[in-house]
Amino acid sequence: MGTWSRSASSIPLKSVIVDLDGCLLDSEPLWWLAEIEGFGKVGRILTEEDCRETTGLRIDEIVELRYAEQPWDEAATGITRRALRDLILSLMVKHIQESGHPMKGMKDALDFAKSKKVLMAICSSSAMPLIEAAVDRLGIRGYFDVLTSAGDLQHGKPHPEVYLNCAKALGVHPTQCVAIEDSLNGVLAAKAARMRCVAVPDVRHGGEVDKRFVIADVVLEHLGEFDQSVWDRLCPSDVERGG
Repeated sequence: MGTWSRSASSIPLKSVIVDLDGCLLDSEPLWWLAEIEGFGKVGRILTEEDCRETTGLRIDEIVELRYAEQPWDEAATGITRRALRDLILSLMVKHIQESGHPMKGMKDALDFAKSKKVLMAICSSSAMPLIEAAVDRLGIRGYFDVLTSAGDLQHGKPHPEVYLNCAKALGVHPTQCVAIEDSLNGVLAAKAARMRCVAVPDVRHGGEVDKRFVIADVVLEHLGEFDQSVWDRLCPSDVERGG
């Protein structure tokens, strides 16, 4: 997969907003473990491919989706949908604390973004306890001005609500933000919020890059490629000003 881009905006960038799962934290295999174990408690056998299909959705949305596909007897199992959600979240926090590790190029990308003297935020579909566990495990809390979660919102990604809330918390207009995302749902959410978007699709675990990632402004092979050349494509006005 090569690096490619679309036309960029002339509006100066004032913030860099990064997704957590699959962008900063190599969390997808951890999610698979937690989901497979959690759903196993209600007799639902999932594969890694099943889990991959729901990448980018909130865990409550995944639970509702699986329940709609194949309902379990909540009374007989003693596990309600809310209880299953909480169980999977607790398993995920445990996995992050014990074995969470960064995605390739994470520190280089964060250092570069920090050098641009812009505001920085995490904008994730994950619940806040998971975000907190991840930033502490990775040692990156100091990079960010704001941490935002879609966990308690009415809509998760691909709805833009969490990105709009993040921009508001940063005190910037959405068009002054660039979002970095690994999932198609995340890219859709960022673009719906009128942000520029860098996509870093994770193809390590099989499959090819979804052609729909073409809606992103820039597509990279890994986070470490987020550098000055990408910034110049996202914000050509900086080049014209010599910034």
